[in-house]
Amino acid sequence: MSYYQRNSFHFTDHGLQRCRERLNLQGKDEWEVRDEVNRLMKESVHSFETKKDLYVSVGKSRTKYFVINKAGQCIITVTNVSAEKQLSLMKHNY
Repeated sequence: MSYYQRNSFHFTDHGLQRCRERLNLQGKDEWEVRDEVNRLMKESVHSFETKKDLYVSVGKSRTKYFVINKAGQCIITVTNVSAEKQLSLMKHNY
């Protein structure tokens, strides 16, 4: 099992809200959102990391990523990341 497939990630309030909005899970209870996020992380086929954050693709998507703070093991947002943005993040290692 790889690092990003763990089920013990925490959520910030912002991260939970972004998961609801960007994964079309409005109206779902918090536990349902967490279960769906864990399922999508298990299906993930791509990830990359910077100094502070881990980016894990949402399911088999190559453009939408969970952003996880490595120090706090906390999902902070879900965002679109283009190939150019990935290269920039990795090059500058933010």
